[in-house]
Amino acid sequence: NEKFYTCCDEPYLDITFNITLRRKTLFYTVNIIIPCMGISFLTVLTFYLPSDSGEK
Repeated sequence: NEKFYTCCDEPYLDITFNITLRRKTLFYTVNIIIPCMGISFLTVLTFYLPSDSGEK
């Protein structure tokens, strides 16, 4: 492609790229949200253990 700019008389060559990006929302849900919810659920379950048990 040749493009003429207002400042100069000679044409300049340029290359035009079109890049399309798409976000994968299922990737974030499976790899971040679900494990965080699982760890939070297990953390809450530790409060249901009796205090007499040796290990938590």
